[in-house]
Amino acid sequence: MEKLILVAFFCLLNSLCFSQMTIKDIKNGHYGTPVERAKQIDDAMAKGLQLTQQQVYNVKEINLRYSWRIENEVVKTQMSDWSRYNKISAIQTDKDKEFKNVLTAEQFKKYKKKRDDMFWQGVKDYFF
Repeated sequence: MEKLILVAFFCLLNSLCFSQMTIKDIKNGHYGTPVERAKQIDDAMAKGLQLTQQQVYNVKEINLRYSWRIENEVVKTQMSDWSRYNKISAIQTDKDKEFKNVLTAEQFKKYKKKRDDMFWQGVKDYFF
């Protein structure tokens, strides 16, 4: 159950509240492939943040790389739930650093707000 919660939080955190993935999907163990997850995030960020063509290219590369990193370093491992949480947090910090170099200050602020709002909405939806 705790493993499911951590994976759910990652998916919600990573989806920026634009994703097509729902709490029901996550509860049923459907997280999508790394490529599917990255594509959903790419599309949402391009539209929601009004990215330039160069930003779209950079964001796609970052999202795909980090989706695979989560898959290999978290999803496919046997680490404890606490270790998963710490690993996801560290990976998200790395991803944010890269986004900060690609997005404008205003876009990055909007990105972080959407990501954080989705995380807390996911907690609420999952538990209540």
